[in-house]
Amino acid sequence: IINPEPQAADLDMPVHHVQAEFHGLGGSADAVVAAVRAAGTILGMHPDAPTGHIVDAALTLGKSFAVVPCCVFASLFPERRTPAGSLVSTYEELLDYLQAKSPDIQRAELACEGRRVVLFRRSHSLECLNPKNPSP
Repeated sequence: IINPEPQAADLDMPVHHVQAEFHGLGGSADAVVAAVRAAGTILGMHPDAPTGHIVDAALTLGKSFAVVPCCVFASLFPERRTPAGSLVSTYEELLDYLQAKSPDIQRAELACEGRRVVLFRRSHSLECLNPKNPSP
């Protein structure tokens, strides 16, 4: 979780790592939800089952996010369906499913080993960081 307004004490560590289970905005501990709500950006590196919850929370709260999905967990999420109506059961189908949640979600590949596809969204408050649209 990246603090959108770091205080002097935060300057050495503008990223706040929260190690806790995340079951979405309605199913997590109050402290975890509070941290997500306070964040400027939500990051998930191989977050396993919470991947979809991270994407949904960021979209609901209008936050920037980046996730590097790893496992599909088809049996845990039978509601995830492809456009043809079949169960999301492959890695590529998971990426497509998550990216289809918003036209703002982009896909890129990181320079590392293993699962390295990152899905991300820049909130409108970060548009000034887009080199294609420099701020005036």
